[in-house]
Formats: sequence, structure tokens, C-alpha cells
Amino acid sequence: MSEFSQTVPELVAWARKNDFSVSLPTERLAFLLAVATLNGERMDGEMSEGELTDAFRHVSEGFEQTSETVSVRANNAIND
Repeated sequence: MSEFSQTVPELVAWARKNDFSVSLPTERLAFLLAVATLNGERMDGEMSEGELTDAFRHVSEGFEQTSETVSVRANNAIND
């Protein structure tokens, strides 16, 4: 069985380049992929809100979105 892994920035770039979505805005899909990737690397429990916000920050940077509102937008994405 082959192992397939990508970094969060690689996944963000892939989703953006391919304009990939599944009834989700591209940046939300990229956020879900980032969460899945980071959570797959964990050995202990759930991701903290800080870790989820960091993942959202990576996605926001990949989509060249403003950093001033990242906390509010991250909270909205986490709650969605």
C-alpha cells in the first residue's frame, strides 16, 4: 500500500489551482483538507481551537486573504 501525504500549503495550493469544491467555497474545502491532514498526524485526542485557527490561517495565507479578520473568519469556519 502506498503512502500519500501532502503538507497543508500543498493542499491549499492544490485546491486553489484546481478550483476544487464540493458544494463548499474553495477556501472552506481547503480548510477541511488541512484539518484532516493535521488531525491524521495526531496521536492524542482532538485538535484544540488554537490548532484549528492556525490551520485556517495557513489556508487564508494560501488564498491571499487579509490577516486582520482571520480570528473571526476562523471561528465562523470552525462553527460551520
